[in-house]
Amino acid sequence: MTPTTWIFRPTLVLPTGRLRLPRPIVQCRVQEAYDAAQFKVPLRDGDRWFGRSRGGIDIALRGQLAQNGAEPAFTEGAMFDLVEEVREALRLGDPEQTYGLGLLEEDDPGTPASARPLRGFVGCSTVRLEYDLSDRALYGYSLLIHASDARLQTGSLTS
Repeated sequence: MTPTTWIFRPTLVLPTGRLRLPRPIVQCRVQEAYDAAQFKVPLRDGDRWFGRSRGGIDIALRGQLAQNGAEPAFTEGAMFDLVEEVREALRLGDPEQTYGLGLLEEDDPGTPASARPLRGFVGCSTVRLEYDLSDRALYGYSLLIHASDARLQTGSLTS
């Protein structure tokens, strides 16, 4: 049996299907936060921590709108269309609705992209989307996503 090979390919798993984020992705930062109750006793050195638990995960992605799948986007119009595609995908109808974020995709050319297993997070919601249209040669974007479920998951990542 051949070991599974994974490729970094950030993908939104939405109720309407999957959307691979435009490439190249130039930065992906994942921040995990932990909470605890901290107590300090007066006149005693040190402190005590109780009830440590992991909070949600923040994923910050920064990319450029040069490529949508295998199709390059060379014109300002094509890059702007990619901006609009991402904007529309993140505009979920129900405010309580979440989506999945795949960071890695199984590298299996024999399986359609829409059916390949992903590794990432579920229970995701958008915190911020920024896009920079000032460089007419290459638009950039920045996306901050919060995953309320801190577990790294493998599979279809449907919420």
